[in-house]
Amino acid sequence: MRGDNSSVNEITKGNPVYIWTTNYSASNPWADPWSGTLTIYWGDPGGSCANNTVAALEVSVISGSRTNPTLQRYAYDPCSGRTSQTGFVNSGAITTSPAGAFGLSYEISLPSLTSVFLISVNPLYANTRVGASVGSGDQPLPFQGANITSTGTADNQVQRKVSVFQGFPQIPADLFPYALFSP
Repeated sequence: MRGDNSSVNEITKGNPVYIWTTNYSASNPWADPWSGTLTIYWGDPGGSCANNTVAALEVSVISGSRTNPTLQRYAYDPCSGRTSQTGFVNSGAITTSPAGAFGLSYEISLPSLTSVFLISVNPLYANTRVGASVGSGDQPLPFQGANITSTGTADNQVQRKVSVFQGFPQIPADLFPYALFSP
């Protein structure tokens, strides 16, 4: 996910994406934790709860201090039939911007986050597109990676441009959050 909230990424179910709330640095990745309200948007309008093409989200928030971090987990599902079986919190359909600009169907708000280092968003049941925005007056999220653009020209006539977003390195999903909390 880009830090400027201008696009969304397709996330594969069971393959979480990170939202970096600190400026990424290989030498000091946990400097300057972030505090504020984060809203996460997801879901394609054509999805159906009946055939499990609507994703639920597991959201993991690592916060606290560098010497004593805490992990909080949240689970949200827009499909009321599944929430009665799983105990996930039912999330509502989007009614406000900027979600409409993202073209997504559902939102959850994580208010009053304090000293956050990293947030992991993991789609369950289905692949989904994910976007995020911060609350009004909150510090913006840092860049989430780099945009790379390459342009090539053949015979001074045909020009092709390729753009790709490269996110920062991620801990493999089966190790998260254990690698962060190991002695």
